[in-house]
Amino acid sequence: MEIPVDIVENVGRVLDLERKAKQKVVKVWKGWLGYASCSIRLGGTHSGGSAPVTIASAGTIAPTTFLTVLTGNVALTTITPPVTFGHMLAIIFAGTAGITAGNNIATTKASVVGEAMLLVFNPNTQKYSPVG
Repeated sequence: MEIPVDIVENVGRVLDLERKAKQKVVKVWKGWLGYASCSIRLGGTHSGGSAPVTIASAGTIAPTTFLTVLTGNVALTTITPPVTFGHMLAIIFAGTAGITAGNNIATTKASVVGEAMLLVFNPNTQKYSPVG
């Protein structure tokens, strides 16, 4: 039994579309892997990275892990980026320090004791912006 040419051509097109769709999914997945490896390099504990670091609050801090616990009540105005590309940091405030716009922080935001504040670093502006 011979398969009609138009069916073979359609099956070929479907397989080609499926292959192209898989390539796009792989590209997106690789992009997410890039972000995941960024958090791993910054000490994500989910992959055997370092534990959160506790730092005394000051006008300038230099976190070395994704998650940092900040003690004291001095507001942040500068965060020394641990890497130069886009990334996110989580800071848990043990005091009421908060962040103040200036230097490399884009927006002032009050902290809540015990809650994590997520900060996204934009390499184009060289500033951190709080999430939410």
